[in-house]
Amino acid sequence: MANVKKQTKKQWLWEYCKKVVRVALNVWIVWNFYIMFTMIITQDFTNVAVIYPAVTEFTKSVLLGYLFKAGLENVFKIKNSNESEPVG
Repeated sequence: MANVKKQTKKQWLWEYCKKVVRVALNVWIVWNFYIMFTMIITQDFTNVAVIYPAVTEFTKSVLLGYLFKAGLENVFKIKNSNESEPVG
């Protein structure tokens, strides 16, 4: 029972992280289209220098955090799989 509960928590965390990355990427895509649309309509390009880097930094931070988490999970999975293999 404890194994099932523990596995469910891991799966929930995994799915949660994927959802956060998807939301961040969707926000980035929508925001870029919004910036392009408003620049074309208003012919004002002054705010792009401030807005675009802010959104890009947010997206970069989310993706790097996710990649770091995934890398750590892989290290622990490999380490645990090597320990469970029989020697000999």
